Amino acid sequence: MNPVRPEAGKDKQLLVLLALGVLILGSHLYAQPFARETVKKYCWLQIAGTGLYRVPLSPEKQDSGRLLQSLRGREVRPEILARLQPGRVIALRLDKKGRLQPARLSPRPAFLLGLPFPINRADVDELTLLSGIGPHLAGRIAAFRHRHGPFRDEKMLTSVSGIGPRLASRLAPLLSFD
Repeated sequence: MNPVRPEAGKDKQLLVLLALGVLILGSHLYAQPFARETVKKYCWLQIAGTGLYRVPLSPEKQDSGRLLQSLRGREVRPEILARLQPGRVIALRLDKKGRLQPARLSPRPAFLLGLPFPINRADVDELTLLSGIGPHLAGRIAAFRHRHGPFRDEKMLTSVSGIGPRLASRLAPLLSFD
């Protein structure tokens, strides 16, 4: 008969924990750093139904527009070129005439994809996705928007009770006012 020693399992647990600790502490040695140049030099365009394109940015945005036009064979409008910024993902769609248009995503997918959050189309539940916005403040934002119409800019946010200049300036880069 083989007696079972309770200490034998503890030795294996200790070895497994030590191995896991070594893996965690040494993981940075094997990680490939993300090249900052990629973020600085490229913009990503998500075109509905066709795919995701990495567009190199040049000092002249028209050059990027020509490249995009050669990719899709479509004319690129100046307001789309104005949105091209390093590291940013821009959602586009094709209209009935085959021209590229900014896509109007609903707030939840925009939030999950890291795209600008459309504050004028968000309901109270969706507004609470934003950092610093709870259910009560989301209700005040929706009520303000109902009374005064859609938000046009960051300054208009500060008119909502509970949103000061600091919170408005923190939220502004995350929002779209279309």
